[in-house]
Parts: sequence; C-alpha cells; structure tokens
Amino acid sequence: MSNYRILIVEDETGVAEALKTRLIRKHESVCVAYDGEEGINAAEEFRPDLVITDLKMPVCDGIEMMKHIKNKYPDIDLIVVTASIEEEDRIKSEEIGVEGYFVKPLIVKDLLDKVNELCMGRGGEC
Repeated sequence: MSNYRILIVEDETGVAEALKTRLIRKHESVCVAYDGEEGINAAEEFRPDLVITDLKMPVCDGIEMMKHIKNKYPDIDLIVVTASIEEEDRIKSEEIGVEGYFVKPLIVKDLLDKVNELCMGRGGEC
C-alpha cells in the first residue's frame, strides 16, 4: 500500500467516489472535495502529494483552485480530469504546471498509469 496522498476534487459525486474506490486499492490516503473552495481547504488540511481535479465546478473553478494550490504548495502534483475540450483550458492548465490532462469520458487505466508514474517519481511503492 502506497503512502502517496491523493486529493480528488470533483463536483460529480459518482465520478469522485468511483475514482476514490479505484485509487484506495493502492493508496491508503485518498480524500475527496466537491468544489474548488473545498479543494483549497482540503489541500491545506490534508497536504496531498497529488490533486486530481475537474475544471468546471461551482464556487471556485479548477483553474483558480490549482493556481492557489501551486502558489502555496509548488511540490504538489496536479492532474486534470475534465469534460472541457476548450484549448484555452488546456493551455491554462499547462501554464500552471499540470502533470496530466485527461478528457472525459475517462479511460481509467490511463489515469491510474499516470498516478503510478508520479508516485514512483517520488520514490513511493506504487
């Protein structure tokens, strides 16, 4: 079991819980937040190694949340999982420093492979 800490920020409860269920099989610390503001608060309390986030969310969108998190915690890895196919969103995400950008419908294996790559890059047993 990996000690790589993962925060999922997703406003669709079913998607968030499905991701958590898959990730908890290998990573013992997985937390979920349901909007960008909750994501910021969870990042401060939970101190994840990785944030997996949607972009289009209520209260605070994923772009603003990622900017805030990266400014305060530059070592946190970021992965975007979104339904947005807007090139502007991809460009903004890359400027913030995301490690992966996945468009829904998600191929879960691709996401899990990226999570494992990032985990192993930190010397974790993934």
